[in-house]
Amino acid sequence: MALEIDKTFEKLVEYLVEHEAAVATAMQQQGDPRPWMNFSGDKLKVSAAEKTEAELDAVFDRESLNQSYVQARSNETAKSREVALAKIAGDFLGACERDKRMQWRSRIRMVAHAAARRSGNGKASGPLRRSTVDYLERMFLKSREKVKQSG
Repeated sequence: MALEIDKTFEKLVEYLVEHEAAVATAMQQQGDPRPWMNFSGDKLKVSAAEKTEAELDAVFDRESLNQSYVQARSNETAKSREVALAKIAGDFLGACERDKRMQWRSRIRMVAHAAARRSGNGKASGPLRRSTVDYLERMFLKSREKVKQSG
């Protein structure tokens, strides 16, 4: 299927699925097929001594976004984009905070969490493939159905 999906994008997702499977297998066998990916441009890199809740709270403060979301949801004349704007931005900051906390975990927790995630993502039916290529395929099918129904 996937006729409308960009082939480069699809190949990248399939490569990531294969890579996750290889890393999951290697982790279970106490090996590592390749170095861990390191995004060295992370502006929030902090040494172990500087890990503080106050710093995290200041960087990822979502209070104003949460208030905007509540106001938009409470307003019956608000447009869906007003609700979505606050919701998506708040969710993104929350995800960034969780990601930073994941970087601060102990080594044993990192290994355990990474093994489970990679095991799932390394399957063709796993969330990595299902949330990207498979999702887009479903959207294309739905749009074709709508075109057929209207034509």
